[in-house]
Amino acid sequence: MDFSIFVQGDATLVGDRGVQCSGGQKARIGLARAYYRDPQVLLLDDPLSAVDSTVARSICQKAIRELGVQRGKCIILATHQHQFLGHGDHCIILEKGKVVSSALVESSTADFATKAAGSEEKEYEPKVKEKRGRCADVDSGQEEVRNTGIIAVSTWSAYGASAGNSGVCAVFFVFFAITQSALLVLIVEVGKWAEAPINSQQSPYWFGIILGLAAFLLILSIVRAQMSYQILIGASKKLHNRMLDSVLRSKVVFFDTNPLGRILNRFSADVGICDETLPLTIYDFLVGAFIVCGGVITASVVLPFVLVALPPLIWCFITLRRIFVKTTRELKRLEGVSRSPIFAMMSESLHGVSTLRANDCVNYFKTKFELVHDTHTRAY
Repeated sequence: MDFSIFVQGDATLVGDRGVQCSGGQKARIGLARAYYRDPQVLLLDDPLSAVDSTVARSICQKAIRELGVQRGKCIILATHQHQFLGHGDHCIILEKGKVVSSALVESSTADFATKAAGSEEKEYEPKVKEKRGRCADVDSGQEEVRNTGIIAVSTWSAYGASAGNSGVCAVFFVFFAITQSALLVLIVEVGKWAEAPINSQQSPYWFGIILGLAAFLLILSIVRAQMSYQILIGASKKLHNRMLDSVLRSKVVFFDTNPLGRILNRFSADVGICDETLPLTIYDFLVGAFIVCGGVITASVVLPFVLVALPPLIWCFITLRRIFVKTTRELKRLEGVSRSPIFAMMSESLHGVSTLRANDCVNYFKTKFELVHDTHTRAY
């Protein structure tokens, strides 16, 4: 019955610690897993308490007795619902940690009834109505969605807004332009110095201009690098705080439908990329872009006929960039998506290490983890 209402049948992810399932569904899943191991001795810690009386009677008759007792299994059931005890069951009544009665039910029915009446004034009959688990109502989206194609303009706009307003971005680009202009002026002055007569090259005038421009360029470069990293690290901090605020304010269904490893992946590896890799990449790109623009402008002024060669060079560059970026972008996305199962399995193994050892699934989980890890490294 549960398989028929689950979104993906027996392939449905129940979530970390079964948070998507109701109490009754958890009990039935745990019981099914225990029977799947086909043990000779089965210890059941009151699996009937989380379900209503009808379901409890069905579990007791079809699961515990037909699949367990009638197949020669030793079933140890801890429960306070003595109405499900049958003939031939060995009953041990405990009260405040002490054994009150221990005998076969069929041979000591009177004694059992007397002791049970003394322990409980009336026969317990659970009145809890089992609620339908969220597994039946929520499409858990078990596969992490991977975007394809170029990065949307809205993504770059959001990142730019996190870096600051339009004024900050304008100052940011102006500083790069000033630094590149200072470099071009220095190159021009060095060229004039090289063309000057030998006698005048030793004059303090040239040394003062060249050393002054070099010192000015060095200061601009240091300030540019410091300002760039301050702005880009600030953008990463704002994005992290916004993401954290969104997660803290999310509904419970968000945590039910997203594995813990996927959330950890966003806050660890992805935030690490925004903190370490992205600022360096953007800085290097802007430095290279302004150097190229400065070189093209200088060459155009000195040798105007080089403009004839620019269109085919630009076309070749755009073609190569389109091929390269398309491949690397998708590989990076594959690497990011395939990283989430690693975090998820690590979290599951740490929280469920006792279950893994009890069910002798360590080797199975190890093999599964190696498969997930190989899938992740395949992106490299």
